[in-house]
Formats: sequence, structure tokens, C-alpha cells
Amino acid sequence: MPSLPPPLAALRYSHYATQALVAHPADGEWLGTACAAPFDWSAADAALAAVQADGDARGLARALRGLRRRVYLHAMLRDLDGTAALDEVCGNMTRLAGVGIDAAVALHHRALAATHGEPRDETGAAQQLVVIGMGKLGGGELNVSSDIDLVFVYPADGGTDGPRALANREFFDRLGRRVIGALNDVTEDGFVFRVDMRLRPYGESGPLTVPFAALEEYLITQGRTWERYAWLKARPLTGGHHDEVAGLITPFVFRKYLDFDAYEGLRDVHRQIRAQGRRRDYAADVKLGPGGIREVEFIAQALQLVRGGREPALRVRGTQQALAAIGARGLLPGTAASSMRWRMPQVSIRHRPSRPSSTGNATASPLSSPRSSAIAKAKRRAAARVTGLPVRAAMRWRRSGAATWRPTVRTRCWPRSASPIRRASPATSPV
Repeated sequence: MPSLPPPLAALRYSHYATQALVAHPADGEWLGTACAAPFDWSAADAALAAVQADGDARGLARALRGLRRRVYLHAMLRDLDGTAALDEVCGNMTRLAGVGIDAAVALHHRALAATHGEPRDETGAAQQLVVIGMGKLGGGELNVSSDIDLVFVYPADGGTDGPRALANREFFDRLGRRVIGALNDVTEDGFVFRVDMRLRPYGESGPLTVPFAALEEYLITQGRTWERYAWLKARPLTGGHHDEVAGLITPFVFRKYLDFDAYEGLRDVHRQIRAQGRRRDYAADVKLGPGGIREVEFIAQALQLVRGGREPALRVRGTQQALAAIGARGLLPGTAASSMRWRMPQVSIRHRPSRPSSTGNATASPLSSPRSSAIAKAKRRAAARVTGLPVRAAMRWRRSGAATWRPTVRTRCWPRSASPIRRASPATSPV
């Protein structure tokens, strides 16, 4: 077991943390003093602004991955020491995603505009990419193993005003692919977030970016109940026109009347959640199992969809805030709402699957217990003796990196995960 100075001793069981601190000793010196207070975002913002000013895409990628490493180490230590509340941990993860997306969009937009000119609509107004955060990102609830669900939109069709002109869609498609790569690509420094684009209009078969008019038409003519559920937490992160985007989404998600017609669609969603929870490998899963986080989220969001059109106070994005509003209105019996609010923080960042390390190789959970670490080591040794993918009930094996085996152990502390590359849609993989 690695020896760490007393301020960092809580990290000694984490393979991720110990390897990161060995590879980056300066982070250990910084963390020894920084852990006494919440993360200092002013210094991080200034460092990213300097990299953006240089216009160096590779430098930005390195800076974002370094920032991720420091944010994770800081969150781990403060969570294990009991000095960080759930809101602090989730808030830092959400802000990390926000500043990363904003920096990537700004730098790569400027680089593309230098070659092709600024994208403009038919009236000559400049256009910007609006990145919409969905799911936990939209709700400000990202945890250390969350991917980020994004949708890319822009105000209107048109073209760029440079000598090598492009249609706006082509410009923003190229920009979107670069943004995905800046966050999702696995380099020698690791990655920032896994990016999932499947919630965009028409899913994987749809265009990577769409104008506001196309988004509105899709929601009106094609939007299904489960998509109302997905768009409930949608939050614009970059660009302007945020009120206009909200004006497109709100009527789709929240109807002006008590929306009892949504019940059948919600029953279908709940049947899928229950069917997944009945799988043997999810029986004790704190997220996907019976009574897990997904069911808690479903109960809150179902009530929001049905009643949010008539009760604006229910139109909040975070699950904790939604449960508080639901409890205040007596929409759940007794102390059910407060009980579910307490249940959510119990799944702390300690309950996490394997993730690539700062060097891009698979490691144990960032906050592994000695028991889970021993299991992972034993399974990795077994993997060296096999030539195919074992399918026995105790575990699943997936590839991570060039030739690295990584186990996912079937216990409540190891929810299902995917490798950083597989989660990105082939249609939107960075090029």
C-alpha cells in the first residue's frame, strides 16, 4: 500500500489517486493545502483563459485533462474526510463539464472562423453554437462516473462570410465534432468526460447539429413521452438565445393542463425501468436495481410532467429540488418525498466503477475499497489466462485501451459502465 503524507492518507486505497500523485508530484503538494477549502475555480478559470488566448487545441486538451485530475483528487479527499457535502461534489463535477465545454466551443469556433469566416443567418446576424446539457449535467447533478449527454443546436441556417464559405450546418457540425474530441478523446493524459449524443433529434441517425426551427418541428411532430422525460432537465450552456431555447422546450415538456394523457407513456417508461431492475446482475445495483436512483428520479419527474404545466414551482431541473417542491405540495404521502431526498446522497462517489487513469490505462475505482481492489486484481490475473470473453455470472469483461482487460464486478458498488470511446456515437465520433 503506497505511503502518503497525513493530509492525503485517505487516498491510500485508491489506485487512481496514488498513480496520479506519483505521476504528478506537484498535485500532491497542491492538494495538501487546497483540500482544506472548496475547490478554487478562479485560478482554474484564469489558467483556461490563458490557454484559450493562445489558440492551442492540444494545449487546451492537456489543460482540461489536468484540471479534471485535480478536481477529482480534491473531490475524493474532501468526500472521504467528510468535509464535502453532496452538493459540493456534484457542483464541482457539473462546473468542470461546463467550463470544459465552454472553453472547447470558444477555442474551436475561433479556429474554424479564421478559415471559413463567421457563420451568419440570412439577415447577417452572427451565429453561435448552443450546447444543451441534458440529464445530470442539465440538473447540476453530475457525479464522478457520469458521462455527459449533449444536444447541439444553432439559431438559423445560413452561411459563413469567409473566402472558404460553408453552410452553417457544416460549420457547426465540424465545430461539434471538435468539441466532442476535446472532451471524449483518450490521450496520454486521459479524458475529460465521455460524451453521449444520442438524445439529439432522431438519435444516432439524425444530424449532429440542428437549427432552432428543426428542433421545434421535431419536438412538436415526433417527440414522444420518454423524450419529454429526457428534455425536462435540458439546460443551455453556451452561446446566446437561452430564453428562445427555453421557449421551444417548455411547451413540449410541460402542458398547460393536468397532463393525464402522459400516464400511458410514463407507464411504458416505468415498465422498462422495472424490467431492467429485475435482471439478476442489477438486483443489488444502487442505481438500476429496485428502489434505486433511477426509480427515485422517475417518481419525481413523472409528477413534474403531469403537474408542471399548472404548477410552475415544479419546473426545476434537479431531482433534490423537485422532491422538495413535491413534498411541500403534499403530492406524495407522508414522509415519502423527504425519505427519497435522503436516499439520493447515500450513493456517494465511493460507489463507482473502473475508469481510465491519468495515463489512459484502466485502473480500479477512483475510491476503491481494499476488498474491491483485491477482487479486481484477482480478475485481471484470471484475464491473462483466457483468450475469449468469459460470460459467467460473476462478472463481465470489456476492453479498455489497446489490450487492457477491465472487470466490472457484480456488486452494489460497481454499477454498469462503458468505455469512453464506445459511448460516443459512430456518427459523431471526432475526426
